[in-house]
Amino acid sequence: MTIDSKPQLAPRGRSKFTRVVVGVLIVLVGVIALLVVIGRDSKLQESAETYQGVSSVVLDLDNSPVELVVGGDEVEVSKSATVGFLGGSTREEQAGATLRLIHDCPAFGGFGCRASYSITVPRGTSVSGGTSNGGIIIEDVEGTIDVSTSNGSITLDGVSALEVRARTSNGRITGTGLLSPDMDVRTSNGRVSLTFVEAPTTVAIRSSNGEIEVVVPSDSPAYAVDSSTSNGQTRADIRTDPSSGNRIQASTSNGDITVRYAE
Repeated sequence: MTIDSKPQLAPRGRSKFTRVVVGVLIVLVGVIALLVVIGRDSKLQESAETYQGVSSVVLDLDNSPVELVVGGDEVEVSKSATVGFLGGSTREEQAGATLRLIHDCPAFGGFGCRASYSITVPRGTSVSGGTSNGGIIIEDVEGTIDVSTSNGSITLDGVSALEVRARTSNGRITGTGLLSPDMDVRTSNGRVSLTFVEAPTTVAIRSSNGEIEVVVPSDSPAYAVDSSTSNGQTRADIRTDPSSGNRIQASTSNGDITVRYAE
């Protein structure tokens, strides 16, 4: 009996068919990318509108970085947006004192669908809602802040809102010149740094992967500090009192935690 030990080869026809399919897919992706580039400028929408009687701004945005600053007695919204090769929409809706900013992109295949917003608001305006695939910058706002982004950094500068909530799933959170008494921020992947110029009452910070730093004024009262990290060091170089009503809570799964006074 003779045993044929030669390896079995795939039929030539099947191999050729596979190469053809791969080639067609590559060409198709290239064509889509080219159409996105060609159609990008023709679908660009730029506008600047003002709104009166607004005390609350709600973000309902896809693929949009946002910068929000204080100035004047009206809300001014400047935007640059594209609806994308496969569609999308952008609009503003005012209902009473609430202004909702909307930029929708297709759930799948939203090639080229993106926007950028620059918003000016009265000092006491509250800000809520969020965006995806874009950072959020908020400066000098006194109204309540409750914002989120799914992929981007959050920057808070000089805010004095009685309550601040900030969430990002992938990005750093930075606060400077803070006057807010109640601050709650979370990121799943990023560094958190908060610097207060007035002593806060409650600070809660959570990061699943990143360093945490909290800086408070040297004349701040003693704090009950609860900090934990699974891979790093914790340091509290401030006056502490476990029974204090002023609390700083910070936790991360990977990174150092530092609580200190301003230099």
